[in-house]
Amino acid sequence: MSAGPHRLPRNSDLPSPLRVAQVGLGDIGRASCRVAADRRGLRLVGAADPAPGIRGQDLGALVGIDLGGKIEVRGSIEELLDDARPQVVIHTTGSRIAAVAPQLEEILSRGVSCVTSAEEMLLPDFRDPQAAARLDEVARRNGAALVGTGVNPGFVLDLLPILMTGACRRVESLRAGRAVDLASRRPALRRKTGVGLTAEEFTEQAAARRMGHVGLLESAALICRVLGWDEGGLQESILPVLARSELKVGDAEVPAGRVRGNNHVVRLERDGRELLFLDLRMVLGEAEPGDWIEIRGEPDLEVRLPGGLPGDLATAAILVNTVPRIAAAPPGLHTILDLPPVRFSA
Repeated sequence: MSAGPHRLPRNSDLPSPLRVAQVGLGDIGRASCRVAADRRGLRLVGAADPAPGIRGQDLGALVGIDLGGKIEVRGSIEELLDDARPQVVIHTTGSRIAAVAPQLEEILSRGVSCVTSAEEMLLPDFRDPQAAARLDEVARRNGAALVGTGVNPGFVLDLLPILMTGACRRVESLRAGRAVDLASRRPALRRKTGVGLTAEEFTEQAAARRMGHVGLLESAALICRVLGWDEGGLQESILPVLARSELKVGDAEVPAGRVRGNNHVVRLERDGRELLFLDLRMVLGEAEPGDWIEIRGEPDLEVRLPGGLPGDLATAAILVNTVPRIAAAPPGLHTILDLPPVRFSA
């Protein structure tokens, strides 16, 4: 998928500051704007969102930052690219390839590189090889680069454990998990995890792929490709977590017997032995939030992050920190493994 290896860019190799624009001004998009505006090496030059209550507004006032002058939020990607002339776009409008591919093609066709938070874009050829090939072709033809990333998928349950395997002589199994208290997360995420539904409603929506975390299968498939395991054998389950009694947490209330979150698991077994286990538990009122990674092999490795990475902030930071990486990347569609590992850059 990558256009080939490339060296780690020095600051002097890139134009400074890089002109960056934001497409999508939901919670993650606004957070990305705030992070980008803080970076000396980046200049936030514009944003686009077609929502009636957002387009036409002043970007700085909308996201709560001083941009040194008015920047009007455009209603379309075309307007944004014409007016702002960005070198890189941060894209945060959706999760599924089918929904975001036309937007990404429009950006790439103008020779503008892009970092997207769309979860299925972590490993797009896993679900839609034709769309992945098309995006790669458009990017290469127009001299632009594209990558999908974030905190999950994109870091805590895939890139971080993959990097840990670099210290191993051999890997026998890999287990990783993330427990999230939805009380600390945005209402949109609560809706996506089924909070307040009946068990029957949850099961129906899960069967229609409208429930559960988008991207967990992509994380597992990425790990499989690195470790030489068969991604075709991955097994997925998504189960509701029900409130045993009436639950009130912050501004959220869940009646007894209704859904307060879900437990999403992907596993891989071979000859009756577990090779891979990814466990994502997102629950309102989670008692012990945190992230963990366990690798069995030579040597055994274990990492625990009590409390876990703050999802929205970490996602915005990873998107912004990836901007210099994708700006220096050769044209084409990339995965996070094709680029130098993401790190903070001022």
